[in-house]
Amino acid sequence: METCGESRDFCLFMSVCPGAPLGPRGRRGVLRWPLRAGPVRRPARPPRARAARAARGGRRQRLHRPAHAGAHEASGGVRIRHDLGRQLLQATKLATEAHDLALAGSYVAAAKSRAAMEELVINASGLNPHDVRTTEGYDRINDLMQTFFDLNETKDMLHIPRESKFTSFSKEVHDALMSDIMRSQQHNVEKMLLAGIRVLLYQGQFDWKDGVVANEAWIRSMQWPGIAGYLQAERMIWRRAVDGNVAGYWRRFKNLEQVVVLGAGHMVPMNQPLSALDMIQRFVRQRQPAERPAAAASRGTVLV
Repeated sequence: METCGESRDFCLFMSVCPGAPLGPRGRRGVLRWPLRAGPVRRPARPPRARAARAARGGRRQRLHRPAHAGAHEASGGVRIRHDLGRQLLQATKLATEAHDLALAGSYVAAAKSRAAMEELVINASGLNPHDVRTTEGYDRINDLMQTFFDLNETKDMLHIPRESKFTSFSKEVHDALMSDIMRSQQHNVEKMLLAGIRVLLYQGQFDWKDGVVANEAWIRSMQWPGIAGYLQAERMIWRRAVDGNVAGYWRRFKNLEQVVVLGAGHMVPMNQPLSALDMIQRFVRQRQPAERPAAAASRGTVLV
């Protein structure tokens, strides 16, 4: 569930957010998503070619080239840019539509518009929205969960009747909860913080769907007395206790903590099991990292 900075309702991750700063063309928010095609750029000249040209006194030798080649390359570049522009406009339209529907309380319709926007982006890029490093889906994980949760030992441990069968997706459950997909839960987080309950928010570095950018947008807009102090709090370097490797970045103020997990997508425990365990143990035992970025730099640590 994502919430939006200014509207306090939601943020469509890499979509148009009314709380985002104005872009170079006066538009709020940016749609950042990877596409297969990109702007046409002239490839860099190899060092040998540059040296040969310098030896000739900088004069360029022209090779035979078909007369229509330049026009063909130009038209190809225009066509690619046109396709990207059209896709961007479609995605922006769907994102804005979902945003407005959610503000109006039409949560089911908003969820459908968001799903359409995400499908457009996925089709244009071919990437996994839960982890932009891969084009593979999570079918393998579903098979593993099916095997594990159908074990009698697992069902007994969870007090589930043995005759029940596990499924990773239920249309009945999805339809019943569809109105909650775009419904903001920010107010509940605010209530927990006001009640003094400790809250941990964590996101994987490569999660496109529910990642760092979206969460930081709604965190900034929270109506909580400690938000100003939280935003001024320094983000610490987080190292795993087991091996000392940099696992991510940790920010904390009073009872609110946010963690960015490096090298992980949406499924943090699957991508970085050691980091996930270390994070939970630190949160439960209240042993947050205390290494400042300057200290890490002095140790020669490379931060990304």
